[in-house]
Amino acid sequence: MDANIDLKPKISRGKKNKFVVEENVGAIQWPQECAACGKPVEIYDENPDEIGSFMNNFKVIPPKVPYCQACFSKVKNTKKLDTAVLFLGFILGIPLGILSAYSGFIMAEKITKTEIMCMGIMGVLGLLAGIYIVRFIIRGPVKAIFRNHYTEYVEFENKNERLSDKLSLWFLEIKIPNKTYSEKFAILNSIQLNKK
Repeated sequence: MDANIDLKPKISRGKKNKFVVEENVGAIQWPQECAACGKPVEIYDENPDEIGSFMNNFKVIPPKVPYCQACFSKVKNTKKLDTAVLFLGFILGIPLGILSAYSGFIMAEKITKTEIMCMGIMGVLGLLAGIYIVRFIIRGPVKAIFRNHYTEYVEFENKNERLSDKLSLWFLEIKIPNKTYSEKFAILNSIQLNKK
């Protein structure tokens, strides 16, 4: 076998500037301009803590995303804001979840497995409500008021889809908020439109 064969990533287009990579993550190509504003590349965001390693056929780290220095600073600020919002969401959500579960406990005449499950669901819903309330109250207004300090950035997410009892597929989802950059990414990686 020829070791010099160029591997191409297997990528399909998802909804809203999202791309699904099933194979050869290391072969992804990025347009050589800032992923947020389109200016010349000055720095690359390595994202090691966000994605870790992607396992399909090989263990690889996604390619570094190019940014200009100004946008890279904004990306770091946005990631810090998102982490703070998530932390504050948990701080509000945990008591809200406990309160929701406790109210279910008080209303129950007899504690059964179904009642316990309902209290658990109410607790989780309270936690999620807390996270979304904080995201709505803090993230949106902060980003609107201080828009020169924050920007959307390319995000990665590992996903697992179970195909059958014994077979599952790991894939990487890439979200590119900048529509112009996402179109250039699609052209560079020869991505076809989804026919779904």
